[in-house]
Amino acid sequence: MRLVLALGCVSISALAGQSQTDRTASDLRALYDAHQWFRLHDAVHTVEAPVFFRGAVACAFNDTGRAIEDLSNAVRSAPSSEQAYMARELLTYLHWRAGRYRQALSQLDALARMKPDAADVKEMRKLFAALAQFPDQSTSARRYSKLRYTMSSGNLFIPVVINGQAALYMVDTGANLPVISAAEARRRSLKVTTGNGKFGDSSLYSLQVGDVAMADELTVGRFRLKNVSFLIVPDERFADMPPEQRGVLGLPVLLEFKNLRWSADGTFEIALPIAQTKPAVPNVYFDGAMPVTQVQYGQHKLDFALDTGAVKTDLYRRFAKEFAGLVKETGRSGTTHRVAVGGTFDLDSIVLPELSLRIAGFGATLRPADLLQNDVGSEWHYGNLGLDLLSQARVVTLDFRSMTLALE
Repeated sequence: MRLVLALGCVSISALAGQSQTDRTASDLRALYDAHQWFRLHDAVHTVEAPVFFRGAVACAFNDTGRAIEDLSNAVRSAPSSEQAYMARELLTYLHWRAGRYRQALSQLDALARMKPDAADVKEMRKLFAALAQFPDQSTSARRYSKLRYTMSSGNLFIPVVINGQAALYMVDTGANLPVISAAEARRRSLKVTTGNGKFGDSSLYSLQVGDVAMADELTVGRFRLKNVSFLIVPDERFADMPPEQRGVLGLPVLLEFKNLRWSADGTFEIALPIAQTKPAVPNVYFDGAMPVTQVQYGQHKLDFALDTGAVKTDLYRRFAKEFAGLVKETGRSGTTHRVAVGGTFDLDSIVLPELSLRIAGFGATLRPADLLQNDVGSEWHYGNLGLDLLSQARVVTLDFRSMTLALE
């Protein structure tokens, strides 16, 4: 499942020539505008980069303390500039991912004052104004936990206790906010407030937001969170799931675990000690509120959204554009059925027989490969990496401290 509400990108020409040569600032800007986060990460560590770029990289790679410091300094240095606007956009995403909706709303209010006619900010503010009526999410107990997960309809579910009642909720890195059905919110006695606005970036991944809800307490193993907010969606959006499984643990919850691991033997672990994870060069970043990793196809490294809530991996139109010869030679027209937060869809697609890929060095085969022809997904990504490929590994570890994905 992917839920994305994107703030628009604007020029950052105001940065040029501040503490670097025009050439350096221009090069960094080009990488930023092209969402080349891995290359930008390397660049800011090899040159004396302006503070905005340092903060942007820290935000993308989940170094929250550094990101807040650098981006706040970028705002203070030129409060009315495009630099300040861009920095506030990034701070909005940072607080959003952490479940700090009041601070996210504060940044949105500042953006609205700077550009009163910005439609994306207006739409986003409607939702966060509702979320901000609840206290920010917090963690009251954080201990390593080992659970048993359940696969249902191709999705991965783990046991939770919500407001004192047991349930099974989906693990979904593609959900930028936790999600729950209307009936499930009533069943679990969640506090509800009225929301408004559209959430999502396409017909497949968007919905009109109504009410939002908050669980006083959510327990996963020996991990306890308080004030966990959910988007309430119509019950029919969960029609293929049993009543006790109509909840989704989105990014603000999963990030609090710091890391998670699931294995083919049915075990699911959270909050693993650092000694049990392997330090490595980052291969995951946040593009706004979406985790992204690289998938290797031949000698090409392609950025894919990392979506554990997607049963199937999809290719996007950027793949078709850059590998037009392959698509023309081996592809055939078809229709792809997908169930997403926006509903159930039959999408035009081009079907490729198979693709041999590598994910974090692990070889996996996508057979068949569905290349979606509709306006789906980010223009910056080549596809959406789902459980069909991830599950080909014996063990999958996603560590938000080191921003690494490992498959064994």
